[in-house]
Amino acid sequence: MSNIAFFSNKISSVGGIEKITSNLVNEFVKQDNVFILTFEDNAKMVYKLDDHVKIISLTKQSNKLKDLFLINKVLKKNKIDFLIIQDKDFGYFSYLRINKLSKYKIIFCDHSSFNYYFSNNITNEVERRRKYTKHADAVVVLTSDNVNLYKKEFGYKDKKVYKIPNFLDFENKNNKYDSSSKVITAVGRLHKQKRFDLLIKSFIEVNKKYPDWSLEIYGDGEEREKLQKQIDLNNLSQCVFLKGKYGCMDDAYLNKSFLCATSEFEGFGIMILEALNYNLPVITFDCLSGPSDMVEDNKNGFLVKPLDVKELTGKLLNLINDEKLRITFSKNSFAQSQKFKFEK
Repeated sequence: MSNIAFFSNKISSVGGIEKITSNLVNEFVKQDNVFILTFEDNAKMVYKLDDHVKIISLTKQSNKLKDLFLINKVLKKNKIDFLIIQDKDFGYFSYLRINKLSKYKIIFCDHSSFNYYFSNNITNEVERRRKYTKHADAVVVLTSDNVNLYKKEFGYKDKKVYKIPNFLDFENKNNKYDSSSKVITAVGRLHKQKRFDLLIKSFIEVNKKYPDWSLEIYGDGEEREKLQKQIDLNNLSQCVFLKGKYGCMDDAYLNKSFLCATSEFEGFGIMILEALNYNLPVITFDCLSGPSDMVEDNKNGFLVKPLDVKELTGKLLNLINDEKLRITFSKNSFAQSQKFKFEK
């Protein structure tokens, strides 16, 4: 039996990292002692946790060196064997493994797209990964392209970098796909990265041809006011709805026609995986890095050129206009979802 600690700066938010962290700790705690370390005071995870998972709220220190002393003290006190860093901004915890003086091992998990940052020459993100992963015992990424890039750019070997895609607790939903549904769903933080503004812009044209269809966007964030203003200015308030946080996944996916994802970049795109679990077709920008691992173009959905509103609109209209195609995509979505079961 091992003592495993996961670190995430914030755990009380709704998001992909928070969801995956809860899924992981709930599996590990079946055979190990599991802790969640966070800098949130009196934090409670928004996702359900096994009662045996211990949450330790820490006080953020005035500088990184003091953070390291604090984390090291907590890890030693609880006899931790593995520290799993779930937040890329705190990858400097891996400095605790300089000269391998600590007995515990450190795994750095990169949930975002290193390929996106590298391809767009975002130097500070690339160099930060170089520094943060150098001393880590292992690096875990979500997609093959990120594995290859870590190895190529930093010279890491197979025993240093691992691809472990996100998974969901794939309960058999037993939901029959509703091909008559005229509701498109979108899910994610209301953040500029998700480019919901482009989805709303595209839906202006959809509404002109199919006024009986609607778009529901689930999630919350700093872009909410801006997006609502866009909806109101384009007279879409009767067909485009900002639904806020959903209480359960059924709210966001059950009895919907298909999912549309418009992120500028993704580490993986867990909302796509959730949609597949509900047998939904998916239209998504083919952004770096995750969507193409889950969506096969013209098989269980459409991969659209990133940020191309015209092509996005065309694919939306295509799928809306073809119920038989939606049914075919739905069947293939279920088959695709089986590749991401926890056991695999």
